[in-house]
Amino acid sequence: MGAALGGTGERAAPMAWCRETLIHTMPLFVSFVKKKFTIRTKKIRLLGRTGVSRWQELWKSAAVREQWSTPDRAVIALAARLQHEQKRRVYDLGCGPGRHTLYLARQGFEVYASDHAPVALTYCRQRLAQEGLVATLTEHDMGVIPYPDRFFHAVIAFNVIYHGLYARMQQVVATVQKKLTAGGYFLFTLLSTRHSHFGQGIPVEPHTFIDPEAEEKSTPHHYSDQEEVLLLTRGMRLLSVEEVDQRAWGGKGTGGWHWVVLAQVPDAGQPQEADPSRV
Repeated sequence: MGAALGGTGERAAPMAWCRETLIHTMPLFVSFVKKKFTIRTKKIRLLGRTGVSRWQELWKSAAVREQWSTPDRAVIALAARLQHEQKRRVYDLGCGPGRHTLYLARQGFEVYASDHAPVALTYCRQRLAQEGLVATLTEHDMGVIPYPDRFFHAVIAFNVIYHGLYARMQQVVATVQKKLTAGGYFLFTLLSTRHSHFGQGIPVEPHTFIDPEAEEKSTPHHYSDQEEVLLLTRGMRLLSVEEVDQRAWGGKGTGGWHWVVLAQVPDAGQPQEADPSRV
């Protein structure tokens, strides 16, 4: 019976051989997995770098610029709130050709803006000059806000921070919080998991995909659910969250679901945590 169980006898040798084989091949397997993971990581980083050139091409199109020329109603509402509170200094993160930069400058705000696509900034500068408006524009990645902490009364980031991995989004939100004054506002959008493109393309991590067939081809897109909205705004007052179909609002069809989020850096004595009942 002992031989049948492989404790002694003829079957013990094959069992020992299996154990030895496993011991010797495991490091090779681990090495292979690590190399495969490393190659995939480098590929993702390379794709991220090519995203800038893709936006360069997109913003050269007059039709694309026209498509993104109308200020969003949430920005218009925030501008009215800021004027009422006599808050003037606003940062437009990922401004593109400047639909919100131009609107805020027209309303008399002290506007700062950045984008990683030089052609978008060139077009924005031209529009500002044509209208006799003033704004400070800089070329930067979305993770860089080159101004002192507690400098801005509001930061807006429309259709920007979800271009990347989730950890990248967290880093951008943390940077924005540091740059806002007490009582400052952060108005931003996230792709919703209800979006028609959710799940399409190459999965990079949970809820993040690269779709080679999409307009932005090489750029990772992260999609958020309601729980993630709460996690991202932890430490801020969550004033409003709305799930909006941007395509329907813009007359371009349906399925373009985004979260539109307004959060506020609390003053002393205000609650720090997001309020789930507001979602």
